Amino acid sequence: MRLNPWLAPLTLSRAGLAGKVLRRKMTRRKTANLLSQMTERLETRTLLTAFAVDSYLDTVDINPGDGFALDINGKTSLRAAVMEANALAGFDQIFLQDGGIYSLSLEGDAEDAAMTGDL
Repeated sequence: MRLNPWLAPLTLSRAGLAGKVLRRKMTRRKTANLLSQMTERLETRTLLTAFAVDSYLDTVDINPGDGFALDINGKTSLRAAVMEANALAGFDQIFLQDGGIYSLSLEGDAEDAAMTGDL
Protein backbone atom coordinates (compact mmCIF):
# COMPACT_ATOMS: atom_id res chain seq x y z
CA MET A 1 0.00 0.00 0.00
CA ARG A 2 1.40 3.36 -0.96
CA LEU A 3 1.26 5.95 1.77
CA ASN A 4 1.43 9.05 -0.41
CA PRO A 5 -2.31 9.18 -1.28
CA TRP A 6 -3.18 8.64 2.35
CA LEU A 7 -0.49 10.92 3.77
CA ALA A 8 -0.88 13.86 1.36
CA PRO A 9 -4.23 15.22 2.61
CA LEU A 10 -3.15 14.99 6.24
CA THR A 11 0.20 16.66 5.72
CA LEU A 12 -1.00 19.28 3.28
CA SER A 13 -4.01 20.28 5.40
CA ARG A 14 -1.74 20.67 8.41
CA ALA A 15 0.49 23.00 6.42
CA GLY A 16 -2.50 24.98 5.08
CA LEU A 17 -1.74 24.00 1.48
CA ALA A 18 -4.60 21.59 0.80
CA GLY A 19 -6.75 24.12 -1.07
CA LYS A 20 -3.85 25.34 -3.19
CA VAL A 21 -2.88 21.83 -4.19
CA LEU A 22 -6.43 20.83 -5.10
CA ARG A 23 -7.00 23.97 -7.16
CA ARG A 24 -3.75 23.71 -9.08
CA LYS A 25 -3.71 19.93 -9.58
CA MET A 26 -0.04 19.55 -8.88
CA THR A 27 1.83 16.74 -10.55
CA ARG A 28 2.84 13.71 -8.54
CA ARG A 29 6.49 14.70 -8.65
CA LYS A 30 5.78 18.19 -7.28
CA THR A 31 3.50 16.78 -4.60
CA ALA A 32 6.15 14.23 -3.60
CA ASN A 33 8.79 16.96 -3.42
CA LEU A 34 6.49 19.12 -1.30
CA LEU A 35 5.71 16.21 1.05
CA SER A 36 9.36 15.27 1.45
CA GLN A 37 10.13 18.83 2.51
CA MET A 38 7.30 18.93 5.06
CA THR A 39 7.67 15.52 6.68
CA GLU A 40 10.23 14.86 9.35
CA ARG A 41 12.49 11.83 9.36
CA LEU A 42 12.09 9.23 12.08
CA GLU A 43 15.03 7.96 14.08
CA THR A 44 16.61 4.70 13.05
CA ARG A 45 15.84 1.75 15.28
CA THR A 46 17.37 -1.67 15.58
CA LEU A 47 15.03 -4.48 16.52
CA LEU A 48 15.88 -7.60 18.48
CA THR A 49 17.07 -10.38 16.20
CA ALA A 50 16.47 -14.04 17.02
CA PHE A 51 18.28 -17.01 15.54
CA ALA A 52 17.04 -20.59 15.90
CA VAL A 53 19.86 -23.12 15.75
CA ASP A 54 18.85 -26.18 13.74
CA SER A 55 22.19 -27.96 13.32
CA TYR A 56 24.58 -29.61 15.75
CA LEU A 57 27.48 -29.29 13.29
CA ASP A 58 30.19 -26.67 13.78
CA THR A 59 29.92 -24.63 10.58
CA VAL A 60 30.51 -20.96 9.79
CA ASP A 61 28.09 -18.35 8.53
CA ILE A 62 28.59 -17.87 4.78
CA ASN A 63 27.81 -14.13 4.87
CA PRO A 64 28.06 -12.49 8.32
CA GLY A 65 26.02 -9.31 8.62
CA ASP A 66 23.29 -10.14 6.09
CA GLY A 67 20.69 -10.95 8.77
CA PHE A 68 20.66 -14.71 8.08
CA ALA A 69 22.82 -17.13 10.08
CA LEU A 70 23.07 -19.77 7.37
CA ASP A 71 25.95 -22.10 6.62
CA ILE A 72 26.81 -23.56 3.22
CA ASN A 73 24.05 -26.18 3.65
CA GLY A 74 21.35 -23.62 4.47
CA LYS A 75 21.31 -24.62 8.16
CA THR A 76 21.92 -22.49 11.24
CA SER A 77 24.70 -23.76 13.47
CA LEU A 78 25.63 -22.34 16.86
CA ARG A 79 28.82 -20.83 15.38
CA ALA A 80 26.89 -19.28 12.46
CA ALA A 81 24.33 -17.76 14.86
CA VAL A 82 27.06 -16.27 17.06
CA MET A 83 28.90 -14.90 14.01
CA GLU A 84 25.72 -13.27 12.70
CA ALA A 85 24.78 -11.87 16.13
CA ASN A 86 28.26 -10.35 16.47
CA ALA A 87 28.02 -8.79 13.01
CA LEU A 88 24.68 -7.07 13.70
CA ALA A 89 24.08 -4.09 15.95
CA GLY A 90 21.76 -4.31 18.93
CA PHE A 91 20.59 -7.18 21.07
CA ASP A 92 20.15 -10.68 19.72
CA GLN A 93 18.74 -13.99 20.95
CA ILE A 94 19.95 -17.46 20.01
CA PHE A 95 17.59 -20.39 20.56
CA LEU A 96 19.13 -23.88 20.83
CA GLN A 97 17.55 -27.24 20.11
CA ASP A 98 16.70 -29.41 23.10
CA GLY A 99 18.68 -32.51 23.90
CA GLY A 100 21.73 -32.02 21.74
CA ILE A 101 25.43 -31.50 22.29
CA TYR A 102 27.07 -28.60 20.53
CA SER A 103 30.77 -29.29 20.15
CA LEU A 104 33.13 -26.71 18.66
CA SER A 105 35.34 -28.68 16.29
CA LEU A 106 36.92 -25.95 14.15
CA GLU A 107 40.37 -25.42 15.58
CA GLY A 108 42.15 -22.11 15.67
CA ASP A 109 43.19 -19.25 17.91
CA ALA A 110 44.05 -15.57 17.92
CA GLU A 111 41.04 -14.38 15.95
CA ASP A 112 37.89 -12.64 17.18
CA ALA A 113 35.44 -13.27 14.35
CA ALA A 114 34.37 -16.71 15.69
CA MET A 115 35.46 -18.36 12.41
CA THR A 116 37.61 -20.88 14.30
CA GLY A 117 38.28 -21.89 17.87
CA ASP A 118 36.18 -20.56 20.70
CA LEU A 119 33.26 -18.23 20.31
